[in-house]
Amino acid sequence: MPRGIWGFIARRLLLAVPVFVGVTVVTFALMQIVPGDPVALLMEEKMATIDPAAARIIRAKWGLDDPVPIQYLKFLRNAVRGDLGISYRTDRDVTTSILERVPATAKLAAAALVLAILIGVSMGIVAALRQNTFFDSASIMLATVGVSIPNFWLGLLLIYLLAVEWRWLPPSGYGPPYPYLIMPAVTLGTGLSAVIARLTRSSMLEVIRQDYVRTARAKGLPDRRVIMTHALRNAAIPIVTVVGVQMSGLLSGAVITERVFSWPGVGRLLLDSISVRDLPMVQGCVLFIATIFIALNLLVDLSYAALDPRIKYE
Repeated sequence: MPRGIWGFIARRLLLAVPVFVGVTVVTFALMQIVPGDPVALLMEEKMATIDPAAARIIRAKWGLDDPVPIQYLKFLRNAVRGDLGISYRTDRDVTTSILERVPATAKLAAAALVLAILIGVSMGIVAALRQNTFFDSASIMLATVGVSIPNFWLGLLLIYLLAVEWRWLPPSGYGPPYPYLIMPAVTLGTGLSAVIARLTRSSMLEVIRQDYVRTARAKGLPDRRVIMTHALRNAAIPIVTVVGVQMSGLLSGAVITERVFSWPGVGRLLLDSISVRDLPMVQGCVLFIATIFIALNLLVDLSYAALDPRIKYE
C-alpha cells in the first residue's frame, strides 16, 4: 500500500465517530417529535384494541417510562457494545433483521450502479467525442430529464406501462433478477446515470485536448486505445468522486424504490418501522446506511492513488 495509507485510514475512522453520534442523536430526536405512541400503534396493529394495563407493562419492558435522555444514553451504551436492541414490532434482534434484508438491498443497489455506470460513462464519452452534434444535444437533454425525474414517479410510470398496459414484467415482488429486478434497477439507476453522463462528458472534453492525448494519437495509437487507456483513466477521478458521493443518493433512493416495488430490503424495513415508530429498528437501519455511506466514501478516497500514482497519502 502507498506510504501513509494506514494513518489516513485511522484519521478517517476517527472522524466517523462524531458522524455516527450525530446520526443517532438526530434520528432519536426526530422519532421523539413524530406524533403517535409506539405502544398504542403496535397494539392497534396486532390486537385492534388498546389495553391500558398491558400498555403500561410494555412501556416498562421497553424502557419508554425513562426520561428521553436516559433512553438515548442506554441505546448508545448498547450500540457501542454491538447491541442494537430488540424490535418493538417483531420482538426480534435488530441486527439479525437488518442482515436478513441486506442481500436484497445489495442486489438492487449493485444492479442500479452497474446500469448507471454503463449507460452514463458510455453516453458521456460519445457525447464528448461528438461535441456540438445532435447526439451531444440529445444526451444533455436526456441527462437533464433523468436528473429531474423523482424515483417514485418513474417507478409508478414503469409499473403502469410495463406491467399494467403491456404486461411485460410483474408490477412488484421479489424473485429472480429477470423479471423482478429490471424495473427497480432502472428506476434507481436512471438519476445516477444522468449525473455520470454529464460529468463524464465535461471531464472527457477537458482531457482530450491535453498534449499527452495528441502525442498518443501522433504516435499512431488506435483511437480506442487512446480514449480508454489515456483519456478515460485521467478523467476517471472526478467520475469516481461523483459516483461515491451519489451512492448516498442511491441508498436513500432505494428506500422509496423498495417501497414502490415491494422489494424486501433495508429501505422498506426502515419505512415500515417508521410507520409504527419502532425506534430500535429505525436507529439500526439508519446506522447501517450511514456505515455503508462512510465506507464507500473511504474506498473512493483510497482508489485515487490507483487511478493517479501522483496522489500520496500523508
